[in-house]
Formats: sequence, C-alpha cells, structure tokens
Amino acid sequence: IQLEVYFSLLICSGVPKYLISEVKWANMYWTKKYFTVNTSNGNTCVFYLDDYTIEKLHELKKYRKDKGIKRGQVFIVKNKGLHSASLETQSYWLKKIRDLMGYERLTFNEMKKSHLNYLSQQRKFTEEEIKIINEHKSFPSELRQVIMDELDELKFYKRKK
Repeated sequence: IQLEVYFSLLICSGVPKYLISEVKWANMYWTKKYFTVNTSNGNTCVFYLDDYTIEKLHELKKYRKDKGIKRGQVFIVKNKGLHSASLETQSYWLKKIRDLMGYERLTFNEMKKSHLNYLSQQRKFTEEEIKIINEHKSFPSELRQVIMDELDELKFYKRKK
C-alpha cells in the first residue's frame, strides 16, 4: 500500500524527491485536499491531493494503526528499526514501480511531467492555474495562511462560475 501511496502522491502532487521523507500525517488537511511540508530553509510547500490518493493514504494509515506502527512520517522503511525513506529507497521504489508497469524507463523527471499532465487533463486546471499552483508550492512559513486563504477564494470563485 505504501508503494501505491508513493506513486499516486508523485502523480497528483508532484512532490520533489528530497521532500518525500518530510511528508507527515500531522500536516495532512484531509477536507481541503492538500498537505504541507516544511523545508530546511524555513519555507512551507503546499501540495494538492486527489480523491484516489486520499483514499490510499487512509488505507495506509489504517494499516499502520492495525499493525501498531506509530510514526509521524508517511513514508517509512524497516531497516534496523523504522526510519523515513531515504533518496536511495525512493529510487528503488521508482524502479519497482517501473518494473510493475512494464516500462523500460521511468525517472523522477518523467514523473514530474506526468504530474503536470495530470493537473491539466484530470484535474482540468488551465495553464494559468497550474502556474499559480507551482508558484505557491514554496513560500515563507509566515505567509502560509494568507496564501491558503487566497487559494480557497480562487476555488470558491471557480465554483460560482
């Protein structure tokens, strides 16, 4: 299930490889369909979730609860204890996904392109909206609420049209 969550998160959110280990359960905003990640330079990144990924995240959370696994990170590995997923682990996961899908090649750059295509095709965002989303992915932590309010207003305005 963790591999399914990982793949769907890459597609729907476009999370950079170096931030995957920072994805935490406490930063999930289930009803608003996004999560945040705090970076080492004091910025906050916001990433959007689709219904499928939310469903898979709930399955993973339930699985971990049933197994008695309590960790703050979403992506963990069992290697002499439980640890957050390293960059090497993520490369291994992507190779495993590639093999399961029967592809000869699958890279993080291709996943980023798939994410942008997903935003425009499946979520039906215009190029302008995708640009706004990408511009707001990383911002100083103190601006987080202002930007989230702005994005909520944009969604509300879009629904009224």
